[in-house]
Amino acid sequence: MSDGFAETSLGYAAIERAQGLTVNNFDNVTVEVHFHAQSVSEIGDPSYLTAKSLYDVLDYINLHFNRWGFYFRMKGFDHTVDAISANATEPLFDSYNLKASTYVGTVNTLNIWTFTQFYPGVAGTTDNIGIFMHYEALPPLNAGSTLVHEIGHWLGLGHTFNTGHGDGPEECDYPDADSVDDTPIHRQPMTLNMDDEYFNCKPIDSCPGQPGMDPINNFMNYNWPKCATEFTEGQAVRMHNFWKDFANIKRGQGNPFA
Repeated sequence: MSDGFAETSLGYAAIERAQGLTVNNFDNVTVEVHFHAQSVSEIGDPSYLTAKSLYDVLDYINLHFNRWGFYFRMKGFDHTVDAISANATEPLFDSYNLKASTYVGTVNTLNIWTFTQFYPGVAGTTDNIGIFMHYEALPPLNAGSTLVHEIGHWLGLGHTFNTGHGDGPEECDYPDADSVDDTPIHRQPMTLNMDDEYFNCKPIDSCPGQPGMDPINNFMNYNWPKCATEFTEGQAVRMHNFWKDFANIKRGQGNPFA
């Protein structure tokens, strides 16, 4: 998380505490989604995603965001059949030009690009423009938690865990990583530990001196897909605040590449 993002999160936290905000303080939000599927071939290539599979992905997104007042609807989708564009690790791959040449909608449109091959050990990445994903990280091939996690980032959420301050319990002494009050401070992403209790989604407490248990079921933790099932009320408030302030004001209303 960048320093600027951390400062912004702290600012939101102060407002949310002072005003006692809940999700009920915000209007429902409709987000248009456009998918860009990169593939090597139209025939026999599972990364050439069908319309049905993309609508299924949209249903999965809505399953986890609707209860918090976010509604995602299909704006459209397109396919690019090209060996270089389909491989995000290809030396000639140009992510900026791909975004600039294919982006659809305004800056408030969620653009999602999927790829046949992706960065090693990474399922998805997000910036203000949109989301890059390995096609296998989408539901139903994957449990889908990675995409929900990345949309959380796109809507202003940080990771729930503290990291980067050392490998020991000293990480528990640093401020809450995401500045959201109802996500307890915890020391490490649960997927860094391969013990059975992590894989089986059992409760853990990596910072026993801090209130609460590790949020092993939170989408913004790094966790096993079967464990990721929820956001908190505080995270939902943060997403609404971020959308209201950043998406509608700082992003403006036009195409970012126009």
